[in-house]
Amino acid sequence: MLKILFFLLMSSFSYSQENQINESKDITISSNTISQYYQLEQILENIKKSINENKPDENKEKEINLIINETSYKIYKILKNYEIMASTFNYKDSIIAIRQAIQSYFKKNNRNPKNIEELIPEYLITIPLINIHGEFNNRIKYIRNTHFDKNYISAIDDKTEYVYFADPQSIYWGLVLINSNKKSEEEIYYYSY
Repeated sequence: MLKILFFLLMSSFSYSQENQINESKDITISSNTISQYYQLEQILENIKKSINENKPDENKEKEINLIINETSYKIYKILKNYEIMASTFNYKDSIIAIRQAIQSYFKKNNRNPKNIEELIPEYLITIPLINIHGEFNNRIKYIRNTHFDKNYISAIDDKTEYVYFADPQSIYWGLVLINSNKKSEEEIYYYSY
């Protein structure tokens, strides 16, 4: 059983993924996959505990520990690069990435997404984390009515990182903005990016 688990763990890391580990810009991992890596990390910890409790013969234990350590390191590198990638977008790049994903989604589906999460993983790796309110986050305020059709800027309330107009009846359906009334160094409101 342990051999099968290790085989599956090791075979899940292809040569191309190892190359992706070295260059974070090439990583194409969905947020769903990332949660699976976190789960794998926990499974490896449980296996380590089990080995310590059951004590196999010394050669087997060394082999198992080597496989676990190599796998743990690969998982660590993937997660670290993911966290760096997800949190280093600047505000303009973040909003452009989301808008491009929405456009691609529209071209394929003939409609805008109801939720930004529909873009993941096919059109967007993850919703970019931005530090607009003192911490990296990617919360979204969904506007599911037409109340802001006369003045979309009044939807900006500085409570989340993004605002997404999700009502098909709204003239702004599919519009995503940075949810901030602050100005950039260039004296441009972040919501106008």
